[in-house]
Amino acid sequence: MSYQSTPSYSDFINSPNKWYEVDSLAEPRVFVEDPSKPSDEPGIKVGRYIETDNKFITEYTPEGFMKVQFGGATVTPDEQLAEFANTGIPLRVQDYQNNIALGKTVKANTTIFVKYRVGGGLSSNVGVNSITQVGNTNFYVNGPSNNINQNVINSLNVRNVTAAIGGANQPSIEEARNMVSFNFAAQNRAVTVNDYNALVKRMPGKYGAPAKVAITEKDNKINIEILSYDESGKLTQQVSNTLKQNIANYLSNYRMINDYISVNVAKVIDLEYDISVVLESSENQGQIITRIIDVVNNAMSPAVRDLGENVYVSELRRDIQNVAGVVSLTSIDVYNKVGGQYSSSETSQSYSNSSTRQIQLVDDTIFAEPSQVYQVRFPEKDIKVRVKNLKTVSFS
Repeated sequence: MSYQSTPSYSDFINSPNKWYEVDSLAEPRVFVEDPSKPSDEPGIKVGRYIETDNKFITEYTPEGFMKVQFGGATVTPDEQLAEFANTGIPLRVQDYQNNIALGKTVKANTTIFVKYRVGGGLSSNVGVNSITQVGNTNFYVNGPSNNINQNVINSLNVRNVTAAIGGANQPSIEEARNMVSFNFAAQNRAVTVNDYNALVKRMPGKYGAPAKVAITEKDNKINIEILSYDESGKLTQQVSNTLKQNIANYLSNYRMINDYISVNVAKVIDLEYDISVVLESSENQGQIITRIIDVVNNAMSPAVRDLGENVYVSELRRDIQNVAGVVSLTSIDVYNKVGGQYSSSETSQSYSNSSTRQIQLVDDTIFAEPSQVYQVRFPEKDIKVRVKNLKTVSFS
């Protein structure tokens, strides 16, 4: 196909001349965007597998440049067979070597167009009515009047009626270290739970990125439970159906033949802390309260907590007690916030007061099931610090 200008977006998606990036040139299938199916979440594409010989791999050189490597074949088996049928000349050894098992190579005098995208990570999650501009649009009006057609095209405006969620930041050093160890063990197959975990995190970002993943296995049924980030960076149970379907489709290429994959939504449990402390009267009370709130907020941040992770209140007691200006920590009460702006999920731990949903601590711990994660959704109002000043009394 000859292009007189830069190919359109649909050309990059549907063109038979498209080349696909793969992990290995030996892979016969590639996970690609399916433009025939709509997505229920902005920024997440629907994916499917296709078989192709137009493939390449990339790697970074020590100098930081990206190197692109294509296959080595120029002739397909059909073309080889046709040549043999027409000429009757026996195939030579080099003809056998010139096959497309590792993909085709780019023919001479070929112009290659490269399209890439850049993600915004967690900051790309935005609230309702925040997206008011788009980049490329395919908008055609075929009315009888060119002027009216152009006016209609120019009148296009954009506003997102739902929140755009699902973006995630690049992994931390510790997260990357865990991914490397899991990925090395997986070797492009899914046998253990850790294999599935590594493969989920390898799925290309344009098909969605779950914020948290918990995977369990029972009787060859692989239960994958995921969560997303909302526009404020908090965990949410509002997970795109497209993301869930993409994960199931992507893993179908790696699963064991007798494994059944189920992708569901995990549970977010929102907490409220009521903390009573005794402070030094000579210290700035406002600054001490801010430091206490920061201690709790950092400990409950979604960035550091994972599914199935317990809340150790004893560690919070220690950290709060170590805040400068805190004489003693009188009490910590923890409540489960449910409904309204909060998640509808409740902790599996018993309440000491069912009307207020105060959680009954067990060994100073709030336990989590594998499908549960705890967070403080609104730190500014859900971390309450009650203060008693310690006054110095002098005797004469």
